[in-house]
Amino acid sequence: MKKAIRLLVVEDSEDDTSLIIKELEMGGYDPYFEQVEGAEEMSAALDQKTWDIIISDYTMPHFSGIDALRLLKQKGLDIPFIFVSGTIGEATAVAVMKAGAHDYIAKGNLSRLVPAVEREIKEAKVRMELRRTERRLVVQYAITRVLAESATLSEATPKIIQAVCETTGWDIGGIWIVDHQAGVMHCVEFWRRSLVDFSEFEAITREFTFARGEGMPGRVWASG
Repeated sequence: MKKAIRLLVVEDSEDDTSLIIKELEMGGYDPYFEQVEGAEEMSAALDQKTWDIIISDYTMPHFSGIDALRLLKQKGLDIPFIFVSGTIGEATAVAVMKAGAHDYIAKGNLSRLVPAVEREIKEAKVRMELRRTERRLVVQYAITRVLAESATLSEATPKIIQAVCETTGWDIGGIWIVDHQAGVMHCVEFWRRSLVDFSEFEAITREFTFARGEGMPGRVWASG
């Protein structure tokens, strides 16, 4: 069974893109891909969809591979970026690696492509898991500190949701509890960033109740 992969190709040649796709298909992948040739197209693709890897040419008429790499860095996205080019010499290859590229491959040596893609996707998953672990530890520490400084759970509740949202970068958050007598969940605390107006959403949220398995809160309750 072929492995699905979401691929963004920064390339001005459809023929070269086809060669890359064929190489991945022969290597056991089932690529979903988009080809972009400029900064606006690439920016839109990064904003609108999730990608497993980016493969870019180095030299193009209206957009360079270095510009593409710089754009990715500006977005703050950790997506493996591989140059596949026929114009990269040894000195340039060193420079692009220092700039943050994960690998470079000559178009005449595409046999290296699949192993490089496999390696970089695996390493990106490891980095993602490390970030998740770090965030969980930060959240746990923040909640522990709030509980230690609060006399009652009621006093701690608004501070807990604020700590969770601020340490994870969320704009809004709510705490839901189970009313065992009524058999439903309801929202007991709501937090939002001061610069964001979610007052109407908060009011509606506080009115809702969810049975076990109903809605997102109910599904979390059911699944544990």
